[in-house]
Amino acid sequence: MKLNNNNVFKRLKPLITVRYSIYKYLYRFFYRPKIWHTTYQLTDIVPFDKKVKTLLTIHDLNFLVERDENGIHADLKRMQQNIDYADEIVAISNYVKNDIIKHCSLGIKRFMSSITAAMSTKNL
Repeated sequence: MKLNNNNVFKRLKPLITVRYSIYKYLYRFFYRPKIWHTTYQLTDIVPFDKKVKTLLTIHDLNFLVERDENGIHADLKRMQQNIDYADEIVAISNYVKNDIIKHCSLGIKRFMSSITAAMSTKNL
């Protein structure tokens, strides 16, 4: 990349762009991380490799009051799938932790009720 006097970060050749909707699925094939952090509890993007440790952060269960009965059922099902897939779960507050315990099946998952608890963990 050549530097330009007017704009240091300007590229002289355009980058090849890939639609994000395609990229987010292809990314899982080529990138092999050691840890996968999912920050959206209703995501459908998880690593294909089961050897990858996954951390699921759950921010809220607002859909329980915002959606109709069918939407609530679908979102709870999706979130339960993500909980089942995750190795560890982080809730951003004790309130959210209690909601998760009330509405979802955690099994024997390791559960941390704050971000600072998750950050202080040495091994996932």
